[in-house]
This record gives sequence, C-alpha cells and structure tokens, in this order.
Amino acid sequence: MPTIAEEWKEEGRQEGRQEGRQEGRQEGAMIGQVLAYQQFLGRPTSGEEALQAMGADELRALFQQLDAEFRKLRR
Repeated sequence: MPTIAEEWKEEGRQEGRQEGRQEGRQEGAMIGQVLAYQQFLGRPTSGEEALQAMGADELRALFQQLDAEFRKLRR
C-alpha cells in the first residue's frame, strides 16, 4: 500500500501531465490561428516548426498583432 507521500507525488505527476497537455493544446490552437491569419492576410506563413520554436510570449505577441490587423480589415 502506497504511503500518503507517494500518493501525493503521483497525484502531482498526473496534475502536471494534465496541465502540460492543456498548455500544449492551447499553444497548438494559437499556432493554427496564427497560420490562418497569415494566410488570410496574404503574409508568408511562418511554418509550424518555426512557430513551435517561439517562446510563449513571442507567439502570443505575434497572434495579437495579426488579430489586430484582421479586426481592422473587418471594420
């Protein structure tokens, strides 16, 4: 029978994996949106690998920039 510490350690691992998967899904969705915006706006696409290599803040900034350009066009 596992000790309480072992149970908590395993729970921590499971929570960490779940958080990692969620962050990965969010990053993947943002990459997809960036690629779609680039294509729609007629910009050269960065490529999925290049976007995956970006830091989270850099990717978010690029997304926000493209989103702002897209919204300007919709007005």
